[in-house]
Amino acid sequence: MKKRYVALIVLILMAFPILSFNYLKKYHPVFLRRHFFAANYIFKNVDVVENTKQYKRISQDIRNKRIFYYNNSLKKNNQSFLEIPTAYKSTQANHPDVLYFKNGFHGYKYWMACTPYPDSNDKFENPHILVSNDGISFYMPKGIKNPIVNTPNDNIRGGHLSDTDLMYKNNMLILHYVYNKRGVWGPAKFYRVTSKDGIKWSSPELIYESKQTVQGYSPAFVAEGKLTKMWFISGEGSFSYVQSKDDEKTWEPAKNCNIDLGEWKSWHVDVIKTDKGYEGLMCAKNTGVKTRAVFYIRSTDGINWSSSKYPIIFPTETSWDNEEIYRSTMIKSGSDYKLWYSARSKANKWHIGYIGLSEKEIDNLIMNNPNIGKM
Repeated sequence: MKKRYVALIVLILMAFPILSFNYLKKYHPVFLRRHFFAANYIFKNVDVVENTKQYKRISQDIRNKRIFYYNNSLKKNNQSFLEIPTAYKSTQANHPDVLYFKNGFHGYKYWMACTPYPDSNDKFENPHILVSNDGISFYMPKGIKNPIVNTPNDNIRGGHLSDTDLMYKNNMLILHYVYNKRGVWGPAKFYRVTSKDGIKWSSPELIYESKQTVQGYSPAFVAEGKLTKMWFISGEGSFSYVQSKDDEKTWEPAKNCNIDLGEWKSWHVDVIKTDKGYEGLMCAKNTGVKTRAVFYIRSTDGINWSSSKYPIIFPTETSWDNEEIYRSTMIKSGSDYKLWYSARSKANKWHIGYIGLSEKEIDNLIMNNPNIGKM
């Protein structure tokens, strides 16, 4: 309101000399036009000044919050990203999920599913399979044909694939992925393809469909005996769980998971079964700091979850991961954790990075609701 009063006072002071009727009668057309223009000019410039000051304040607040969250993260972001080969002559990729086989699976210890995402172009966001024996250097296994599933025919109308997840069950690899439409709020469709050797894959099979008005993201699967357990994001901020007893042919009713992320909202998730119960990584969104970051989460029953109080991976200031941290994955080998995280730069480039964490670093995290998920 101050700026309006300033403009009004200026106008009154400038108009004071014309209070004389004769002066007004003689000069008012030109005078008023000129002075109203001047007042309007001042009013607009006050607007600009005020908006500029407000913008600077908001920008500084966001910057301060980002610095706060980064300083409270583990600050172990990798300074360089992995070279991820794709079928599209680009190393940009997203949505990693990794399985580890101590004795190897058909000659490889690490199997990764991911989706290329060059410059955020979802035409190329199609599931790929890569392998490695050190978890760092990934490449396409001999004989494979990537992408495993091609671009949907309706891509021009928004149809695209995303959100890969790998599961091992009944001596075969099961690759899950999501079909969604840009700008359409549900339903999402979850598909799977299977392979006994990681090279030849079956035709896609629809295994789950969200409700008509509910979007679905980022399914994470765990095989436990005859059960297949799935966690997914059922709309921004909603974390759900379902299970199947008949090899993903039918699913029991979905249950809402309980998790406290503070001012953050769940966005993408990965879950693994370990000696601690269920552990995972939650990519969450914060509109206040205009970014996404990754939290560590854990649970004993798969429904009630505890999360790290602060993100464990947060965007850096100047590196390849300086815009947002996205869907991430981890494995636990002995007392060590290995994490692969996807991230976007301010130049809109997507890549996958790797970091290693010790069990002590995980155990020392400050947790929200620390007694939940503790064995």
